[in-house]
Amino acid sequence: MISGSTGSQRRVQNPRSAVLFENGRIVQHDDRRTRQCFEETDIDDPVLRLHEVLRERFKRHASFMAAVSLAKQGK
Repeated sequence: MISGSTGSQRRVQNPRSAVLFENGRIVQHDDRRTRQCFEETDIDDPVLRLHEVLRERFKRHASFMAAVSLAKQGK
């Protein structure tokens, strides 16, 4: 669970989702790196919250960050 959140974490939007991030934000306007099965409509989404926390924690230590989040469900 992400620090500062309450309750249990919600499930991912889609078990096939893949999202690319740069500096804690979803990559936009790049046809080669489009998100799959993920919508940026729910501000309480656990993936978006996690990347916001990472961006805030590391912004003083890194001038650029890139990440990809893939859904994982079960074992």
